[in-house]
Amino acid sequence: MLVEGWPVPVWVYPPAEVQGRYRLLAVQLADFVSYWLWQLTIPLERSGTLAAIAQGTRRFLVDIQIVEDEAWFGTGTSTSHEPLTVQGRGEGLQLSFTSRTGPAINAPTNAGERELVRTIIEGLAHWAGQALAPETIEGILDDAAPLGLKKKMVGYDLSKDPRLDERGLPPPRHIQEADEGFLLDDSDTPLALRKRPPPRSSSPVLPLLGSHAEDSRPDEILLAHPQRSSGVSRREHPPRPECV
Repeated sequence: MLVEGWPVPVWVYPPAEVQGRYRLLAVQLADFVSYWLWQLTIPLERSGTLAAIAQGTRRFLVDIQIVEDEAWFGTGTSTSHEPLTVQGRGEGLQLSFTSRTGPAINAPTNAGERELVRTIIEGLAHWAGQALAPETIEGILDDAAPLGLKKKMVGYDLSKDPRLDERGLPPPRHIQEADEGFLLDDSDTPLALRKRPPPRSSSPVLPLLGSHAEDSRPDEILLAHPQRSSGVSRREHPPRPECV
């Protein structure tokens, strides 16, 4: 993922090789980091961190790593102590997320995400050779991620609501055409709705006779075959008075 707005292009890479069940998580974490790097653009520019980074490289690479642990999926206990560790690597940083990330974001506010973003700010400042004071880092954090509802990731505890847990469920079975036919056979649904053309009548129905069709009654409708129309009679209307 490319993050624009910095003096140099910032590329965020998910892990190149990851097991199937970690793939979606890897993409989500890469999106999470990209979002907050973008939100940090103006505060880091004010602190001089972006200018210092631009002096050290022509591009900035952020490598995302996942510490595999069954606790990611709620089936074990996390063996890690911190949700995120940051290390400098050549032209950028390596961010290693542990299973402690889940409890950090599983909260009604962004308090957990703020701690993750704080770790990223400290890693960026260290890579740029800056010694930012704690109050400066706190100010950058408050500008980009003030404590409240501003969150990028939302976590849920599946053990608290079984409806959210899709593990072990059979694949969905969509409605089959045979099921529709079985229900339609015992219903009064018109044939046109059963995806079959209606039967064609051998005797065409001619339009109402007379210039005033709205005054005609059902027994005044002419139903005739084109070849036998002379054998069908109809009742004559009395002459209408003419308006002068």
